[in-house]
Formats: sequence, structure tokens, C-alpha cells
Amino acid sequence: MSIATALRVDAATTTRRRPVGLVRTKLDIAGVLVGVALAAVLPFAFQSASLLGFLAVMWIWIVVNIAWNVTLGYAGILSFGQLAFFGVGAYTSAILSVHLKVPPWLDTVAALVAGGLAALLVGVAVLRLRGVYVALVTLAFHELLMTMISGDTGGFTGGPNGLGPVRPYIATYNLLLQSAFGYWIGLAAVLLVAIAGILLVRSPVGLALVAARDAENVARARGVRVTRYRLVAFVFSGSVAGFGGALYGHYNGVVSPDIFNFGIVMTLLAMIIVGGWGTVWGPIVGTIAITVVVYYVQGIWAGYENAVAGVIMVVAILFLRGGLIGAAEGVTARGIRKRLWREPADAQR
Repeated sequence: MSIATALRVDAATTTRRRPVGLVRTKLDIAGVLVGVALAAVLPFAFQSASLLGFLAVMWIWIVVNIAWNVTLGYAGILSFGQLAFFGVGAYTSAILSVHLKVPPWLDTVAALVAGGLAALLVGVAVLRLRGVYVALVTLAFHELLMTMISGDTGGFTGGPNGLGPVRPYIATYNLLLQSAFGYWIGLAAVLLVAIAGILLVRSPVGLALVAARDAENVARARGVRVTRYRLVAFVFSGSVAGFGGALYGHYNGVVSPDIFNFGIVMTLLAMIIVGGWGTVWGPIVGTIAITVVVYYVQGIWAGYENAVAGVIMVVAILFLRGGLIGAAEGVTARGIRKRLWREPADAQR
């Protein structure tokens, strides 16, 4: 066990719990606020409904990936159920909107709760398993949910044709304005979820998750309740995914089994890996990078977007282990070290 891992375990099990990395937490939150403020003015610069709509969906994927990174990157849980929880939230919101005429903001809360409950039920069943077994069970849950919805012929979920129309949060007949509203709502969701994610991973819960990920037996021996903390991460991830599903349904207007496409799962995974999993900024940077690539690939090789994302993921795994964030941190660290080594020599001149 490395010294860094030992320190994380000690910090996670200490009796007197203090704020972890308070300065870094504040800097990260400030960075999110600045980034969101800059992004908020883009609709005034790009008067394109299709581009704004594309970016609105990108914000939703960032929301989903921030949550998935908590379980995958920080907790080390190899779960493929994220898109299933996304679907639970999307269909909960759509069913309440279409069949019961529930207001959009209220059914969004219901979707968040439904995603969390689904994650709780699945988590209780699978989190005592390890490694590939968790991946297989969550993948089976994903496939089961997709099969049940696709095979619904009664019309409750819309079956293979989908369920709609799902009312937007803010209705308008102006397509450009509608896309702009979707953009801003998605961006606001990124702000909320990013701050919540930062506070979670920098809290004692986040320390415990990383300690259990790096040295589970040692963490358990030091009194860390590994299963409980992992369940907290799993429920957080499922709740946010359900929230993202509601955002998607209300923006897209229709919810169909297409959202369970495994190609989307692989693309989302590529976004996290390329950005750098287990980092605060990795899911954000990776999602933006892959989305830009997909946007241009659609105009050249339509239909091959997921394949291109998969190739990029393989390249990142082979040559960019820490993702873009890891590479940037490595360059910065080397620069600092070189500067520290040069300063004594410069002082002697």
C-alpha cells in the first residue's frame, strides 16, 4: 500500500473530520461558476437552433457523466447501469407528463427520486459483489429494462414507438428561442450537479470512497463502512441520472427505447475516460471534447459517431492513461519541478 493511500485511509477514518482540500474545492467551484457564466452568453453569439440544440444535449450528457464518474472513477464501481437509471428518470417524467399532466418541474423531481430508488434497489443487490460481476448484473438490469419497455404493447410506455409529446419546461413557438431555453436549462443543471459532485468527492465520504477503491481491505480494517459509502455514491449517481433523463425527455419531446442504445453507453464511457476518470474536471472536459468530434463526424461519416468515439477511447486507454486532465496535470507538475530546480542555479548567477 502506498503512502498516499495510507494517508487517504487515515483521513477517511479520523474521528475529527475537517473540510478536505477546502482551497481546492473553492477553486473548483469558482472555475465552474466562471465557465457557466461564459457559456451562458453563447446563445447570443450563435443564432443557430440546431447548434444550440446539440449543445443542450451535451449539457445533459455532462450531468450524467459527472454522476457516473462518482461511482466509476471515485468509488471504483464498474457499473453499466447509468443509462438504465437515466431511462428510469426519462420514462417517469414522460409518464407523469403525458398521462397525468403533471407540471414539468414537479415530474422532474419525481424522476430524480425514481432514479435514486432504482439505484438503491440495484445497489443493495449488487454492491456486495466485486469487479466484473457488478458490471454483468447492472448490464443485465439495463437490458431487462429496455426489453420490458420495448415489448410494452399496452401503450403505457409507448412501446418501441416511444412516449410523447412531453411538454417542455418553457413553451414557445420560436424554434431558436426554444433551443436557447433548453441550452440554458441544461447549463443550469450542469452548475448544480457539478457543485454537488465537487462537494461530495471532497467530503469525508469522497475520501472513504477513494480509500476503499485503492485499498479496500485496509479501509475495512480501519473501520470504513465500504458498502454503505458505495451505496451513497450509487444512489447519488442514479438520482442525478434520473434527473438527466427528465431533462432529456422534456427537451426532446419524446422518450423512446432508443435511449437505451448500448452505443450511447460506450460513448458516455469514452467521454469519461478521455477526460480522465476519478477527477473533478474529467467528465466535463471529456464530454465536450467527444461532443465536438461527434458534431464534425456527423457531417462527414454519418452513423459512425459511436465507432469514432470508441476508437478515441481505445487510444486514450493505451496512450493517455489519466485522460486529458491527467496529461495536463502531468505537464503542469513537470513545469513546476523544472522551475524549482532552475531557481537555485539562477540565483547563483
